[in-house]
Amino acid sequence: MPQRKALLELARDRLLNFYAQKSNLEDPKETDGIVFRLSKDDKSCAGDMVPLTFLEFDIPNARPVDVFNVLMAAENETQWDSAPSEMRVLGEWKKYQARGVVGFFDAKPLSTREVYEWQVASANFTSQEFWVVYSTLQNDELRSKEPVRAGAMEMQNCLCAYRITLKAGGGVHVVNTQQVNEHPFPLSARTVANLGWQTSAAFGSHLRTQSQKQEQKGWAANKTEVPAWMLKDKDCVLEKPDESLREALLSKAESSLSGPWEEPPKTVQKLADGQEMKVWQQAATCGGSQAPLFHAEFVVPDAGPQEVFNAVAAKSREAKWNSRLKQVNMTGFTNPGVRGVHEEFATPSVLGWKLAPREAFEWQAAQHNSSRYVMMISSDPDTTIPSFNDGAVRATQCVAAYEVVPDGKGSRIRLVQHLNANVGVAEHIQFLWEKTVISMLGTWASELTEEARNIVADRNCGKGGSCKLLAYDAELLELLSPSPLHRNSSLTIASVLSLAPKQAAFRRLAADVPQWQRAFGKLPLTKALNVTEWENFESQADEVMSLFRLVEHNATDEEKEPFASRAHDALDVQRQGEALASLQWRYLEVVNLHDCNSNLPDINGDHGHRALPFAVLIGIAVAFVALLLACLGCCGVKLYRMRRNRQARQAASLLLSAASSCAASDRPVTVAPNSEASTSASRGEVLRG
Repeated sequence: MPQRKALLELARDRLLNFYAQKSNLEDPKETDGIVFRLSKDDKSCAGDMVPLTFLEFDIPNARPVDVFNVLMAAENETQWDSAPSEMRVLGEWKKYQARGVVGFFDAKPLSTREVYEWQVASANFTSQEFWVVYSTLQNDELRSKEPVRAGAMEMQNCLCAYRITLKAGGGVHVVNTQQVNEHPFPLSARTVANLGWQTSAAFGSHLRTQSQKQEQKGWAANKTEVPAWMLKDKDCVLEKPDESLREALLSKAESSLSGPWEEPPKTVQKLADGQEMKVWQQAATCGGSQAPLFHAEFVVPDAGPQEVFNAVAAKSREAKWNSRLKQVNMTGFTNPGVRGVHEEFATPSVLGWKLAPREAFEWQAAQHNSSRYVMMISSDPDTTIPSFNDGAVRATQCVAAYEVVPDGKGSRIRLVQHLNANVGVAEHIQFLWEKTVISMLGTWASELTEEARNIVADRNCGKGGSCKLLAYDAELLELLSPSPLHRNSSLTIASVLSLAPKQAAFRRLAADVPQWQRAFGKLPLTKALNVTEWENFESQADEVMSLFRLVEHNATDEEKEPFASRAHDALDVQRQGEALASLQWRYLEVVNLHDCNSNLPDINGDHGHRALPFAVLIGIAVAFVALLLACLGCCGVKLYRMRRNRQARQAASLLLSAASSCAASDRPVTVAPNSEASTSASRGEVLRG
């Protein structure tokens, strides 16, 4: 796809350099103050040779910004220009600083022409110079949005550009160029342009009228409905999703995890497996009131950080092992890398009071660096999700941060919890409530330890081939490695592999960016690596390995490590997914850099197919008519002769029939049995007496 900068450079070269040299142009034609010119030479567009057309005219009683606003509102063009029957915006491509537009043009008696164009713009409100550019160059991404309509033919406009400037003394000066390939065979594009020049000029007249109506709206001199991202002059950078919420949550987690770990704990809680949980406590404001803030640390033996992290982070599975969690609802990713979680907890009795269940509406974010996992849970104050039941009380989770790191053969967990459970009077009985919360934390730690060990056991059993492979929370990869923008949901690993060259080894990223690399950049990894949707784990794990083989020459040692062997279970696939996600970003950067600096197709060249000139077509038509007349003449003579022969045969037959009739009626004839007459009669001859 051509970037905004490249298209604007093409437009400026065409109008400021080529058009400025009037020796490049044929003599002008003019109507209603609108000057029409054709280039002397044809230029290449979509494989054919077409002329460049130019319009130049003034618009009084309007400002440059008015003309700009009319041209940028492509979806409204059918309201003031009769040429298109339909114009629609297909979407916005912020990474290209462009919009996509599709248009339909009646071309009777020929079929409707359909065009897919990029739209870019430049606006300088100080110098009052505006540019609007359309182009069909490299428009595969637009065409993939919807197929060419049945009965229509796709046409190209390789470069359509408008330069809009303030005219000395008031008003607007407009210069426009078009490079259209309508595929008008057998006519040439030059013939069509010459025959239809007044139609082209009529467009300028319509634009003039509509711009004057726009001026009458009284908009401010710097007002435009064009989004700001289309007009910024900026370096060509890869567009990334807005991860500001994720970054804020993880920053809050890191800050809270820098707690009092080196200080003596307030208490040590004994866990079910004999391990100890150290607890630190202080008071802090949460949800508008004071609530205890707890720091805790304990070790999960014989379970690695990945197993422990999955036990903590897989919220959709937590209700199976957390005795306090009554129900949970995953509300999805409304922000990149941040998942919504809705939980309902059973609360303990305090001094014989049975507290109502507590509900929490939260954001969840996570990250993984080397062997360290961090997860953050924090309340979403602006949620519109309905409660599980009317009797539940909403709790505020200010901080629930978790850090998981290796510790010998196990893992060490540090957690920070700052929860305002809104327990009313119980909060004022501080020592009882604090004791209750610490007890609940100890129970949770013991249950988490058991869940992590179960994951380890399932993984070991699965590798032995006798147990069902572990199914985990498939969305955790999206938490750890948020997807880039512009995924193609129809792409699969198999489709990426099908585009790759059949070679045993691959070099680093090629300068021409092969199609498989572009496809890899758009591959929805979270979907492709969701093992719960795999039909055959072994074969699809092999596909993942094959995908890595394509990109391994660009992988770091850390990224190669998960691919030491084929994945045995879902957690292996998760680690491989993180590595592939990192590589995917690297490839996207290279593809973007290539697209920023790549050369567009040559639309200034003289290589392409030429249609027949109009005079030659007239000569061919005359020759065809003459040949047709000659054939008709020959056929007429032949038919005349055939008719005369047929009439002669009919006359002879009638005469013979009449003669036979007369012989029979004048007098009878007696024939001897073996006479000559008998022999003649047997041959069908007529005897005459």
